[in-house]
Amino acid sequence: MWLGRTIVAGTGVAALVISGTSCLEPGANTLTGVTMARTATNTDTVTFTFFDTLPGTATANYTGTTVPHGTGGDDYPYQIDGKTFVFVVFHSAQSHDQRGRGTAQGAVYQKNMASIAETEIREDFEGYVSYVIGLNTTKAPRLSVVRSGNTIRVAVTKT
Repeated sequence: MWLGRTIVAGTGVAALVISGTSCLEPGANTLTGVTMARTATNTDTVTFTFFDTLPGTATANYTGTTVPHGTGGDDYPYQIDGKTFVFVVFHSAQSHDQRGRGTAQGAVYQKNMASIAETEIREDFEGYVSYVIGLNTTKAPRLSVVRSGNTIRVAVTKT
């Protein structure tokens, strides 16, 4: 079955709409959507939505001005908007279907965010999916990772 994707951009959220799931592997912790929103004066969130189940681990770490490398050891130049960065890693996850087609957005932009400039996939490699969150601030933010239902939300609070 064809896996249709539509990116919807509005004033508060960008979303991925899945119109078929027969090519998604049950229990594979498949990432199907990434959205960003400003939820409070100094807090932005990035919500990662998974089909079926959540990955075993999810981490978010501030890396300062260093753009993070992926878990596969790649060393190619990587461009993302931001002055400093947060590296988000999901272990035991994937962001592609059984045909190898991507199931989540590569890059997400949203206007009027307190501290996030861009969120972009870094890699989908052997059970690891990672994203980089580019920040438009040079100060380390306060980070929290919350698992709920089929989502993992990373909250970035400007300090």
